[in-house]
Amino acid sequence: MTSLLVLLDRTAPVDDRAEAALAMGRLQDPRAIVPLIYAVRDPEERVQLAVIQALGQFTHLGVERTLADVLADAGRMVTVQAAAAYALGSQRTASARTALYAVFQQSRQPQPVRRACGEALETFFPGYLASLGESAHAVDRRGRALLVPASCGFGAYALGTIGQYGKSQVAVPIGMLSGLVLGGAGSFLLTQDAEMTMARAGGIVTGGAWGLWTGLTAGRMATHARPDEELVNTLGLAGEALGLVATSLAARHNRYTFNDIVTINLGALAGHNALWGGLLLASNATDTPQALGALMGASLVSLAGTAAATPRLHFTGGDVALITHGALQGAWIGTWVPALGRSRPSGDQVWGGMLLGSSLGTLGSAVVSQYVDLETKHTAFMATTGGYGYLLGAGLPKLLGVDEPRWTVGTMLGVGIAGTVVGAWARDIVVFDRGDAALTALGTAWGGWQGLSIGAYLDANPNFDFDETQRSGAMMTGAAVGGIATLGVAQVTDVTAWETLMLASGGMWGSWLSLWGNALADSEPRVTWLSNIVASNLGLAATAVLMSPVMKVHPTRVGIVDLAGMSGAALASLGAALVTDDSDTIITANLVGSGAGLLAGVIVASKVDVKAAHARRWRRWRPARTLARWEPSISLLPLFPPMGEATGRPGWYVSLSAREPVR
Repeated sequence: MTSLLVLLDRTAPVDDRAEAALAMGRLQDPRAIVPLIYAVRDPEERVQLAVIQALGQFTHLGVERTLADVLADAGRMVTVQAAAAYALGSQRTASARTALYAVFQQSRQPQPVRRACGEALETFFPGYLASLGESAHAVDRRGRALLVPASCGFGAYALGTIGQYGKSQVAVPIGMLSGLVLGGAGSFLLTQDAEMTMARAGGIVTGGAWGLWTGLTAGRMATHARPDEELVNTLGLAGEALGLVATSLAARHNRYTFNDIVTINLGALAGHNALWGGLLLASNATDTPQALGALMGASLVSLAGTAAATPRLHFTGGDVALITHGALQGAWIGTWVPALGRSRPSGDQVWGGMLLGSSLGTLGSAVVSQYVDLETKHTAFMATTGGYGYLLGAGLPKLLGVDEPRWTVGTMLGVGIAGTVVGAWARDIVVFDRGDAALTALGTAWGGWQGLSIGAYLDANPNFDFDETQRSGAMMTGAAVGGIATLGVAQVTDVTAWETLMLASGGMWGSWLSLWGNALADSEPRVTWLSNIVASNLGLAATAVLMSPVMKVHPTRVGIVDLAGMSGAALASLGAALVTDDSDTIITANLVGSGAGLLAGVIVASKVDVKAAHARRWRRWRPARTLARWEPSISLLPLFPPMGEATGRPGWYVSLSAREPVR
């Protein structure tokens, strides 16, 4: 019990917490599993390493999943990921082997982590890599994906700057094109066999970019009285070269991770934007030597300050995503805050608010990131819910005909911020994978299209007083409501992106045939839009029924029908356009070709042998899998409330698990 209390006490010395974790592992008491899993989130590297070593003493499904999550988390420290690889291999299960090989194959993972996975596979699953024709050695060259494009840009600027001193007008474009090719090809060849991590590449690109910017700013300061673009570009080239050479020579001694480097750049931008935004809001000139010097000083001081502070902190991939989201969120809010005043804001006030907001958002989210443990997917979900909030908040006042801009802006900001907060609260509750994202995107687009159609129908109907502003509000509100609704539907369904695309095709055909049919009949606008609303929704519903567990039509068959229909429409329309310029005849051919193509597609799809359709899987009510080939285990484990909570008592729960053994 003493070791448990010490381990979970974040105020205890680091060495004591690490020793407590090792002691709990040596006891091999299953009751230690839950607190050890909880302690994986300890902020100190030594404690995490000790906890992972202790977890490796247990063979349990919960331990295996925790180790697999730590191993796959690119935001973790490399040493922690490597330790998790060895501990995961000691589980000796097929699922552990699969998790190790998945990370071993990922080129985005650091080379030490991939090497640790390879060594774990060779140690605990001998012959497995050899059977796949692979070895445990892996060279990390992920940074080339960043360095090569950046070198193209640096090279183009360098030789383009030299070309400005030529006598021919084509010297500059020739220099830029030559520098683009030489820079990209040179960095590609020089890193062909050498290790080039994302951290090294990020450091080199950072040095070149900030060196270039510093040189250009110094050139603008020096030539303020007498503008000289050639001198400005030359100083920019000198700064670029100095930055690239310095960071290239220091690349092997780079102590930062790629997440650290991104954070350092965001911190430097925050300092620059804070001062620039303040100058704009204060109506001061930003192109004077004094202002330029202040901006350069603020940026470089922020760059150096964040570079010095980052090693004392820990920024994961989720932290970087949160800081980036904070910068964008702050910029968006800052852009609109000046509009809440009584007078119409000027362009400088809008830009100043955006820059200052981005700076405050960056700093605020950087502080928050050190106290919360968010993954990138959590931030993406928060951005999604916040985006729907902004869309709904901007659309509703327009839909209701509110003329006061301040009410529109205030509602948009209020609902958008509320949406972000809701997303932060529900991040661990809501499932949001690729299929869910595709379904939500379809709902957003479909809701916007329906809102646009309904608004157009009301605008064309003399019985309703509906204007253009309300039409745009209807479209925005429809998009937000559609996205939120399908986000909820995605929680109880499990559809892929391909199934979602085929699901949308039915609604597309409903709109296509309805709109062209009304164009041929020369119908009134209100009739056109009303029939489009009905036909598009009937088409969507028909496709949903066909692909449902009732009909079980495979999405590939739906795709065949769609392709045949589009082919018929295209060929028939083209044939008619070759022989006549009468629009009605071309539209008729379009409709006839579409119908004939769809009918032919149905016949062809029924004859094509495709994979049998899988019944829709309802995520919350999936049937239990058979345990015939699995090893069941049952254990009684302690349940502890999170440290620092005033409520909640320790308790017990029964852990029932099944693990697939290696065959």
